[in-house]
Amino acid sequence: MNLKRLALGRHLKFQLSFNVKEGEKIWIQGVNGIGKSSLLEELKTSFFEFFASRTYSFVNQQRLNPFFDLTLGEFIESVSKQLKVPTNQELLSQLDLISKLSHKMKELSGGENQLAKIYLMELLNGDIYFLDEPFQQLDTHKRKILEEILAKKTQKIILFTHHDNTLLSCFKTPTKYLLEKNKGLVTIKEKING
Repeated sequence: MNLKRLALGRHLKFQLSFNVKEGEKIWIQGVNGIGKSSLLEELKTSFFEFFASRTYSFVNQQRLNPFFDLTLGEFIESVSKQLKVPTNQELLSQLDLISKLSHKMKELSGGENQLAKIYLMELLNGDIYFLDEPFQQLDTHKRKILEEILAKKTQKIILFTHHDNTLLSCFKTPTKYLLEKNKGLVTIKEKING
């Protein structure tokens, strides 16, 4: 994958170049507001241009907000039906979501909403995982569960985070890219091979 002067909005441009190999874990790090989420959104939008004939799973920072006033169980059932995959009761139990299935989506706490997104990520089971701040709003126990899930992945994973060093325990040797921004141009300040 090679990104060069990718314009986003009026004030932000990326001049990045990096390659992603099969099974590689990528950790993109930068301060808040540098554009990690914008880059992730652009990659998701332009997915087929960068990653031809691959499927992906995506976790962003926005809350899951279905258009209708659904419970978590109704929402999961609807998504499972659309994807033509069975509901994964074992994973729902592992993520401690069974007791939340009767709760309205809008009533879920931030951490519960994040767990629901992680459940959907697993249901989609993509070749590539795009994760934007995947540990946000999770307590220590839930972070550990997510780390265990991610550590078992053989798919490409691109992690966007700015400070959470616990990500390193998920993977033996991630490749880390440190971003910097100067006058609206985001570049790679340093690459650290895992």
